[in-house]
Amino acid sequence: VLAAPVIGNIPVSFDIVEAVFLLAVLAVSFFAFRQPQLYRAFEPDAPLATAPTEPAKPLLTPAQIAAATARLDAHFATERPHLRPDLRMPDVARSVGLRPNEFSWYLNEHHGVNFFTFINRHRVEHAVRLLQSTDHDRYTLEAISKMAGFRSKTTFNNRFREIMGMTPSAYRKR
Repeated sequence: VLAAPVIGNIPVSFDIVEAVFLLAVLAVSFFAFRQPQLYRAFEPDAPLATAPTEPAKPLLTPAQIAAATARLDAHFATERPHLRPDLRMPDVARSVGLRPNEFSWYLNEHHGVNFFTFINRHRVEHAVRLLQSTDHDRYTLEAISKMAGFRSKTTFNNRFREIMGMTPSAYRKR
C-alpha cells in the first residue's frame, strides 16, 4: 500500500499531484506555442536567412597547387595509402608537403570533396579493379573490402553503392 505524500503536515492525494503536474505541463506548452520562431510554418521554397559570406581566401598559390597535385598523384600511385584502414588526413597532408588545413582546402576547392570522400573513391576504384580481375574471383566481398582498405563490409557496401550506383555483389555478377 502506497502512502500519500505529505506537504508540511497536510496529506496530499496522488490525484492532486497528477493534476498539478498536468497544469504545469499545460502552462509550459502554452508559453512555448506563443514563441513564433519555434513553431512557425515551414516554407520549403522560402530562402533561409544566412549571413553574407565572402569568398574563401586561397590558401595556396597556383604553383603550390600544381606541385601538390603532382605529389599527391605520385604518392597514391606508389605508396597507395588509401589501402590502409587507419589512414589519417594529417599523414597524407604531410606526405604531400601541406599542412592539414591547406590539404583540406585543396581537396575541397580542387577536387570538390572532403578527405573521406576522396579516400573512399580511391578505395572503391581499387575494389573495382579487384572485382574485375579473375585472380580475385575466389575472394569473398568482405575480403575484397579489406584489401581495398575498408574496415567494415557495411561501409564498403554503402560507399560502393554511392559511387558506382550498385552494390558490390551486383557489380560482381555483372
